[in-house]
Amino acid sequence: MISAITVSLKIWHPKLQADDIADQLRLDAQHVFNVGEQRKTPRGRELEGVYDTSFVCMKLFQGDQALLSEDISGWVGQLGSHAEYLRMIVSSGGELVLHIALLVESMVDFYFDNELVMRLAQLGVGLSFSLYEQAH
Repeated sequence: MISAITVSLKIWHPKLQADDIADQLRLDAQHVFNVGEQRKTPRGRELEGVYDTSFVCMKLFQGDQALLSEDISGWVGQLGSHAEYLRMIVSSGGELVLHIALLVESMVDFYFDNELVMRLAQLGVGLSFSLYEQAH
């Protein structure tokens, strides 16, 4: 059983600025850093070195619904209007990942149909998953 779901679009790019990417996609950035900026911890403490790539994470969905495939399909449809821009990101050295984090109470199955997987691939979007077991 799924207790909570978070779906995010994560983008890395060697040259583009993170905020520009989020603005172009018309999505709110949750986490950003830019190539050449001083590295920092999540709490803001400076670390050695600078970022060698820009990164932006944009939360697309958060909730406890079990309609994961349908929710993602809707977001892929919206991202499709930015297909040319997304393909440019990939062709210029960037990476796009749809990240799905699930908090689960017990074993869970979920399914992405062939059409959804093909639509993601056509946009140049990979998939990553994090599964967290809810503490009892």
